[in-house]
Amino acid sequence: MFEKVLRHLITESSQDSNEAVRKSAHEAAITIIKIKGPEYASDLLSILESFMLEGEQADVSTQIKEANQSAGNTACVLIATLATYLGDTSVKKLTSSFESLLQLLQDPKTNGYVQKSICKAIP
Repeated sequence: MFEKVLRHLITESSQDSNEAVRKSAHEAAITIIKIKGPEYASDLLSILESFMLEGEQADVSTQIKEANQSAGNTACVLIATLATYLGDTSVKKLTSSFESLLQLLQDPKTNGYVQKSICKAIP
């Protein structure tokens, strides 16, 4: 059940036009990861990775790409949060996510809330 909720938070709510909805979705997704991460880390990582792959492959308008990028930023932060629950075998998978997080921190266009979340999420 929580997988469906997480998918909705990432694919729908994190792309909402209302910043309060996006922020609430982000916080709810982090809570799900903190509660379910120890037991379902691999499943959660699969959900996040598949979302990021779908976003990269999308051929859509600039406005939708910007929304997808914002949601992708959220997914990167969630992966960083999930990292504390993953074993050594998943470290290679996380390397590209952490590189993306570092790029987001350096990008002046990145929302301050996302930057703070990244700093909190990196173990």
